Amino acid sequence: MTPMRVSLLLCAAWTCIVAPTALGDAAPIAAIEAQPLGRALTEFASKTGLQVIYVSEVVEQRQSTAVPTGLSPGSALSRLLEGTGLQFEFLNERAVRIHAMPAVSGGVSPKGASLPARSVEWNTGKQVTGLDEVVVTAMRREELASDVPISMLVWSQEAAEVSGIKGISEIGVMTPGLGFDWRSNVGAGVYTALEMRGVTGRHGVSTGVFIDDTLVPAAYHDTYGRSFPAMFDLDRVEVLRGAQGMLLGQGTLGGAIRFISSQPSLTTFSSHAAADWATTAHGDMSYEAGVAAGGPLTNDVLGLRASGWYRSEGGFVDRIDPFTGETVDRDANRIASKSTRVALAWAPSDSLRITPAFDYESFSASDTAAFFMHLSDPDRSVFRNSNLARQPFSSRFYLGSLKLEADLRAMEFVSITSLLDSSAISLHDLTCLEGCEIPTGPEDPAIDAQVITIEGTDRVLSQELRLASADPDATFSWLAGVLYSTSDTRFVPTAIDEDRLEGYAQFSRRLGKRLTASAGWRIGRSSYDYVIESEADLKGGDDDTSVTPRFDISYRTDAGNLFYLTAAEGYRSGGVAPVVAGCGHYEFPADTVWDYEMGAKSDLFGGRAHVEAAVFHMRWVNDQRDPAEIGCLFGFQRGKAVSNGFELFAQGWITDRISAGVAMSYTDAHYTQAVESDGAVIVHDGDAVQGARLPWNVSAYIGYEFPAVHGVTVNVRAEDYFRGGNPGPSLENNPASPFHVPGYKREPSTNQLNLHVNVSRAEMNIRFYVNNVLNAWPILNKTFSFGCCNADGVDAAYTMTPRTIGVSATWRL
Repeated sequence: MTPMRVSLLLCAAWTCIVAPTALGDAAPIAAIEAQPLGRALTEFASKTGLQVIYVSEVVEQRQSTAVPTGLSPGSALSRLLEGTGLQFEFLNERAVRIHAMPAVSGGVSPKGASLPARSVEWNTGKQVTGLDEVVVTAMRREELASDVPISMLVWSQEAAEVSGIKGISEIGVMTPGLGFDWRSNVGAGVYTALEMRGVTGRHGVSTGVFIDDTLVPAAYHDTYGRSFPAMFDLDRVEVLRGAQGMLLGQGTLGGAIRFISSQPSLTTFSSHAAADWATTAHGDMSYEAGVAAGGPLTNDVLGLRASGWYRSEGGFVDRIDPFTGETVDRDANRIASKSTRVALAWAPSDSLRITPAFDYESFSASDTAAFFMHLSDPDRSVFRNSNLARQPFSSRFYLGSLKLEADLRAMEFVSITSLLDSSAISLHDLTCLEGCEIPTGPEDPAIDAQVITIEGTDRVLSQELRLASADPDATFSWLAGVLYSTSDTRFVPTAIDEDRLEGYAQFSRRLGKRLTASAGWRIGRSSYDYVIESEADLKGGDDDTSVTPRFDISYRTDAGNLFYLTAAEGYRSGGVAPVVAGCGHYEFPADTVWDYEMGAKSDLFGGRAHVEAAVFHMRWVNDQRDPAEIGCLFGFQRGKAVSNGFELFAQGWITDRISAGVAMSYTDAHYTQAVESDGAVIVHDGDAVQGARLPWNVSAYIGYEFPAVHGVTVNVRAEDYFRGGNPGPSLENNPASPFHVPGYKREPSTNQLNLHVNVSRAEMNIRFYVNNVLNAWPILNKTFSFGCCNADGVDAAYTMTPRTIGVSATWRL
């Protein structure tokens, strides 16, 4: 007998009454007070004579809602489970099962959870008891997402699986207000850009990326490369919009993304397996497999969780010989990703928990996904490039961490030590950088590809100590901590050493029953030194001090609706851009942004729907130096800017079987200061911020759930993701700008329609899907490219993955 079945039987035995009462004969029950959920379910079973079955881990650390006298068993259980994120179903007239709410649509979450969930279908009728809820740690302590005064969106593991999210690329497409992009003229997607609310990061980063509590540093000067974890066996991904300087530190001017790992359990065994197979139009097949398992090694004392995952993503861009036109490598832009995680939890006492963890991630692209316009036929899903050399890119990182959590009665203490070791290597075909002539006959000399290699490593050691008041619901609560980190970055020929020391504190005060005000500050000191190894070594460095405050005031109504006002500053210290051979170095100064936000989170129609809305105004100093050489791959950004906009989310049940939702963002990010260079105006007041995908992002879905037949549930769903193009005016249209491109057209809008059919029975789910149903092929990031063996160069671009048809399966115990 499996440990999971043992757990189920124990829970059933504990709550079972010898002579259960038939549901149809059940009388109204007596009141049940609010208490730990496990005890409340035991009392419910005793009062109703029903057998209640659940996995013990599901109800841990959850609190029930009080039940008044006189409710029927179904209504009483609905009330008891309100706000827990759990649902129930009657297996027969005498047995009821408690379990987590399954996701029924992609991750746009009403209360920060993944999606709405169908709660009950018992034999006397249908009931809907509300939408899913999730616990997050956006404010550095556990709390319900609906209580957090931040515009945020959370992708749960189940929601990511349902919508087919594999990593940051899909998150960037499906999350309004967030953009993830890469340069089509630079190798295999090495230079990526991550931006939120129009605050981009051409030098230094503007959107912070965290794995649990560890900041992932940017690879290269203005990007994160591909240092993102896989989605498999993650508990959730929190996308926090707006400046997060006080809460999460520097480099979070526009917002932050937190990848939260699944943690070991000390009480319950669980396992998770997944597989996926797909084929892309005129492209190669994709497949993946992953498995995760964990549970107690010693009950209540020692627990382990481990996972492994592999994905092979088929390419769809062919590389051809520029002289003969023959295909050299079909579907050349193949990608392989791997992930391994291991975590151990040790609780030597009830008040102490120690969690060492190890995470390994790797990403490998065989060649660039950019295609040459004059060689391709997008209408037939035919994409080609004629680079003389293959341009592979690979990166990997190891993350080791040690987390200590202690309950000191009046306060809680957390210590987090982490070591991140990352490396990346890429090849770039620059054959046409100086121009070349195409051979016209056998007498012409052969042309050798001119390839450069960029290789680098980054090691970051960090230590954070944090104290918090034990009762976050007390009249007065507080949070304080200190963070130290040191990093060693090597991108030949550049070596950079950086140190950071930051202290922060936040205080909250309840001003009556409904109103809460909080204020916090983070004070930091950063310094960096660099050496550029050349014929004459060039050295430099700088340091700076920062103070980043945050102020919140929130009001919660008796109905549980939240209204809030926030003012927060974001900060990013100065630094130097690692350079490649032949390029000059580039130092950039510190940068700041002030973010003002007003928002609301509200349940409607008795919990059948949920709405969130936020409006924001961001004032961006955007302090950069003069533009650097384009040939050395440096972007340009300078001149004060503002970003104004709003985010809106609405989701709910239209009927007991039809659910729908829409999430949207509008962002107007533009410069408010003209910039001159050599007597010419290269940036005009009112120009759109370079690199931002503006102004509209809209995600929508509609789903229908069929009645269960023999325990099998079928759900069909359509999802649509629209992203607007930058309307300009832009630097590329300005003849005086160093980024002027004759005939430049703005980035087009994109629209991706996905269809899903989910078939579920017990713990098994099979998903049939078609991504990019309309086979859309927008021309994105069109730019001049090298490697074409043509003195004039050609236009290169990338596009969305063509229509992909596949099937995936997940299984949980």
